[in-house]
Amino acid sequence: MEELHGKVTFWLALSTIVISIGAGVPLGYNAGVMTVAAPVLFTDAVHLFDVPLVRHGISHGIRSVYLAEISPINLRGAIGVFGTLMHTCGLLLSHVVGFWGFYGQESWPILLSLVGCMGMVNIIVLPFCPESPRWLYIKQKRYRDAEKALQQLRGKTADISAEIEEMKIEALQDEDTGRGVGIIDIIRLKNPEWKTPLMLCVVITVGFYLSGFGALLFYTTEILKSAGLDQTEIALATVGYSFINVVSTFVGVLSVDRVGRRPLLICPFITGLVLLLGMTVSINTQEELGGYTFLVYFACLSMATIVVFRYLPETKNKTFGEISANFVKSPEQKMKQSEGVLETETYFNNGAVFEET
Repeated sequence: MEELHGKVTFWLALSTIVISIGAGVPLGYNAGVMTVAAPVLFTDAVHLFDVPLVRHGISHGIRSVYLAEISPINLRGAIGVFGTLMHTCGLLLSHVVGFWGFYGQESWPILLSLVGCMGMVNIIVLPFCPESPRWLYIKQKRYRDAEKALQQLRGKTADISAEIEEMKIEALQDEDTGRGVGIIDIIRLKNPEWKTPLMLCVVITVGFYLSGFGALLFYTTEILKSAGLDQTEIALATVGYSFINVVSTFVGVLSVDRVGRRPLLICPFITGLVLLLGMTVSINTQEELGGYTFLVYFACLSMATIVVFRYLPETKNKTFGEISANFVKSPEQKMKQSEGVLETETYFNNGAVFEET
């Protein structure tokens, strides 16, 4: 597997930074702006409007896919989490600028419009960055363009033959299993092997967004007011919360490819359960948000923790094909997949896929 490892190059670093700043920072900034500006300008309805339409925009999903597809397997975790790090930096920036720069009804248009400057980074620089080699090779069948993009990302002297071979295998498997697959096929579980990975995607996402994080973020000001803090103390506490968020995410960037994905999901989930119980017994929180509100989040996070612990395989230093193989259940299916890989290697060794389309 060492042959699939790579190092940080100029184009890999530039592409990661640009897409993370252009897509990650604005998402965090928008969420933070709503926290700062809403008590002055809006109603709670704005919080609900912000969550699905701003924070979960198309750029969030595209960013994650692009970063995963341009990364070597030994850096995939760190590069992926780097996008989340920029998200938390955007949140911190919005709190600092919002509380001490543009807090008030007269200056809120400036506060909200600053996000456009971040998007300009993508518009100006991203067109010069390499396209995803996997998308070019597997989906577009533009083999030479994919090799050029991969060589640019890995460096002029890097040996990319192992990664090309891995994409060749996935391309043929994609032809056999992925042709004509749509969202309806996925919902209907056209392929039974999709059930477990689809369940994991849904449960992890639900566990994160119904962990109480959003409630704490959007009601931070109200919670701190109920604790008797003045405006200056609220600003300092909110910025401190955002700073801790940045630091913890930075630790994730450094450790995800060393420790693995499973521990870094399970341990924070368990920590979150403990903290939710603490929030539940907090008198100030109960008065502000009503009784045992956080027990709902506790139940959702408990479900996610159990499912992740039981079903989530470790994906550190594994190719996409190796990850998908974890969800092949029967010995017959595993044998078939193994034979398919051998047939694929033979097929590609015969040079069939090097025809440019």
